[in-house]
Amino acid sequence: MSNFAWGSPACLWLLGFVPAAVVLAIYAERRRKHALHMFANAELHLRLTSELDRRRRMGKLVLLLAAWVFAVLAASAPAWDAHGPASGKRRDIVVVLDVSRSMLAEDLGASRLEYARQGLLSFAARSTGDRLGLVVFAGSAALRCPLSTDYDFFRLAVEGSSTDSARMGGTQIAGAIRTALKDGFDDLSQGSKHILLITDAEDHGRAAASAAEEAARAGVRVSVVGLGDDLTGARIPVSDPAPSRYLTYQGHEVWSRLNAPAIRHIAEAGLGKALIVGTKPATDPGLAFEGLISGAQGKPAQPRTQAFWIPLALAILALAAELGLSERKKL
Repeated sequence: MSNFAWGSPACLWLLGFVPAAVVLAIYAERRRKHALHMFANAELHLRLTSELDRRRRMGKLVLLLAAWVFAVLAASAPAWDAHGPASGKRRDIVVVLDVSRSMLAEDLGASRLEYARQGLLSFAARSTGDRLGLVVFAGSAALRCPLSTDYDFFRLAVEGSSTDSARMGGTQIAGAIRTALKDGFDDLSQGSKHILLITDAEDHGRAAASAAEEAARAGVRVSVVGLGDDLTGARIPVSDPAPSRYLTYQGHEVWSRLNAPAIRHIAEAGLGKALIVGTKPATDPGLAFEGLISGAQGKPAQPRTQAFWIPLALAILALAAELGLSERKKL
């Protein structure tokens, strides 16, 4: 058994109900005894309890708790590496998508954000075996899709990404990269690790390149897609009722311009590639995104042995034993 890991480790917190159930059972037993003493004399009390076996009652409780523990372990999806040849190649790719208001600028035909969404949907359609995850960010970052081969879930997360997906305004790329490093990757990785950052690089934190270097030191390559016009820029549409159709600041329209040097600097620091999408974007952005990481196919994915059935079988046996055990003494 090598490289053992839980597929859904979050389920393990349910084991915390076990000590609570023990305390509750002790409390219920004491309340039962108190009630009998209150409403029955010694002779009646003896007649009511003479056929009951406290050890059998405790045994039923232990079996119920064991069934619960085994069921939780089964839900946590234990697995380890299987013996045999590796099949296929896999990459772990966490997409870090900018959803700040500047991504609404329409200098790519559609908005920058819509172009990114359509590119990611095309990118997911081309994926075969890669695990994809999604982090969205503006002034703060949040994991929207953990690494998974469930491409339908990934597509739903992408389609649901909007400027309302992040709690704070702004563009904090450094924090988004660190969120992807901390929350985006897990212990089940079998291949190469990548962050695909999609942004217009209006980063006010000045620390994005440093965060990309941290990722590279951790074995995660950072490639960057820069969206927007890096010369003139574009205005940012607003949907709120306002005198102007575009975002204004102190009476002047705000123009958002791609920071191309920052895009290249982040990619260089992250040992990845940079793609500058100008005012004449590719017709298939998904193919362009794939080109950023196509040179790294990852190592062969080692097949995994799923062992959830072992604790599941034990849970069923424990539950069956509990149902078959009577609290009454044997005659």
